[in-house]
Amino acid sequence: MPVPFRLPRSRRSLTATALGAAVLSVGVLLSAAGASTAAEVPRLDYVHVYTNNVENLKTIDANCPGDWQDLIFAMKRTDPAPDIFLVQQISNRTELTLLVSTMEAKLGRDYTGRIANPEPPEQPARCDGEKRQQTTAIIFDTDRFNVLQADTWFADRDGADGCQNTGQSRAEALRLKLRDTLAEKDITVASTHWPTNNSGGHPCAAENAREASEKVSGWGGDLMIWGGDANITAGNPGDWKAWYRQTNGDLGGDAGFRDVMYDHCGKVTAPRGECLGNNWTIGGSNRIDYLWAKKPNGMPLTTAVHTVTFEEAGQADAHYTGSDNPANYSDHRAVRARIHY
Repeated sequence: MPVPFRLPRSRRSLTATALGAAVLSVGVLLSAAGASTAAEVPRLDYVHVYTNNVENLKTIDANCPGDWQDLIFAMKRTDPAPDIFLVQQISNRTELTLLVSTMEAKLGRDYTGRIANPEPPEQPARCDGEKRQQTTAIIFDTDRFNVLQADTWFADRDGADGCQNTGQSRAEALRLKLRDTLAEKDITVASTHWPTNNSGGHPCAAENAREASEKVSGWGGDLMIWGGDANITAGNPGDWKAWYRQTNGDLGGDAGFRDVMYDHCGKVTAPRGECLGNNWTIGGSNRIDYLWAKKPNGMPLTTAVHTVTFEEAGQADAHYTGSDNPANYSDHRAVRARIHY
């Protein structure tokens, strides 16, 4: 059973430096200071989930500049704030602590974070070392969820003997089983990040999809949710890639998970392919970030499905602060959805 650790509740008076001293790992729980009210508790028939590759929380003065807090302002402008945030490419426990404390301060809810590796080894990366540490994490509302189980696994890459675990810390997935104390239900969630094609990831996409689906299904629950940066597209209507067909229950895939954006795009007037293209997550029409969900007996209703554009996030920043730097919050656009029990 994971060991809980809570920082003192001081109405967010702790500094980021003090918060950074908190230990975060699969077996250790972080909770920054914060306060919630009954009015902020979301409806109990769904969980509001975001997923995003945060690109190591890009700042405007970095070698690879960005404005990561734009996304948090976009969350603030949306009702309700996230119950769960699946995070990819966070540096370490200190950076996750900063993200959690910022969410609490801006969103007015109590959050905690779990991280796959609290201090990943440094590995070659662009941006003069700003991205040398990379791992995955999950942030969730502590007023709603308790952790029942936690573990990690590595995604595969193509090797001499076929698909085998990668040595990249960025591809270590995190899985949690949570008790929803408000809805009195259990859910399993996972944050995943697969290797790029240059790192041998594409030939193993089907294996990585199978493993993620089985990991999340294996722990069960009233909802089973996983998402993250797959570093590979799904293909196109009529020419879906094998990994995507096997995962997408709406296409008859054995894994039986619902791609929330595929489901959403089947409900709008635009052709599905056009809608999916408009919901790209990294440049052009490339959709490589996904949010998947299923129930024990089928696929759940999903509502309020949305890709958080860089423009709307910047506008949210300007709305609350009076100005916005034009830099994007990440290289990836976040995806959110309400996933219903």
